Amino acid sequence: GLDEKQEIQGVLGYIPYDSSDNKDYALSLWKAKSGTSFLGVKLIMFLMDNEPHRHLFCPGINVNTSAGIYHRLGIGTGKMKQWYRLSNLEDYKIAKIESRNIPKYNGINQLSLVKVSSFEEFKDVVDENFISKSVVPYKSFTYLEKRYFNHPTYEYLVYVVRSEKQKAKSAVVLRVQKYNDSIVLRLIDILGDYSQIAYITQEIDCLLYKLGAEYIDMYEIGLDDELLLSSGWLPVGANENIIPNYFAPYTQCNVDINYCSSDKNIVLFKGDGDQDRPN
Repeated sequence: GLDEKQEIQGVLGYIPYDSSDNKDYALSLWKAKSGTSFLGVKLIMFLMDNEPHRHLFCPGINVNTSAGIYHRLGIGTGKMKQWYRLSNLEDYKIAKIESRNIPKYNGINQLSLVKVSSFEEFKDVVDENFISKSVVPYKSFTYLEKRYFNHPTYEYLVYVVRSEKQKAKSAVVLRVQKYNDSIVLRLIDILGDYSQIAYITQEIDCLLYKLGAEYIDMYEIGLDDELLLSSGWLPVGANENIIPNYFAPYTQCNVDINYCSSDKNIVLFKGDGDQDRPN
């Protein structure tokens, strides 16, 4: 938003997930100077009215300051869930672990995780119906290439979930986080068939062992709690364990991530919006 002197009075960033008029997009930086007559609200209303879209959403909202605005615009709010699975270690330098519970999981029909090193390889090994436009948000191949294969700062590890002689129906995006001479593994996104997370716990445990990682964690909303529990994941907050989210700077505390969405059935992960960004 500019004033009559062409000076910036407010800004509203957004991230389109596709280039079509039916795209979904994530809201990002949203700031307006005080005394600008609800400029912040006007900016979001202008975006909604002038940018063709299907649904909009935003992980990382401040519910104390903006939830009421979203509700008046017909946009729902909620809290994402954080899950984790520990490695069996003597000592944890990043997490604070009071309960060393590592649940058993259904070991039947476990699938393989196969790392892909380029976007071209990724496109070649995934099923032609890998990305469903019925899912919100719909993540176009253009978005995926820029977000996870051409990121200017982070190196993401993309693994497709493979069963023998079939094209991949899902993939997971991981990122290694280092701190205090230790590392953790963060599950940043699940692409394709979300239910296949039930069949990769064995492979995740192998990755944790190979990397020497303390744990893997994941923020999500929209997955089935029972699916994750039966797959050996535990919800953060169910015990006294601390699974940090902040690393720049590092803060040993559990962190809630609130979100808004115009679609109540949305499926979000930490990789959505601007949540997994270098500060």
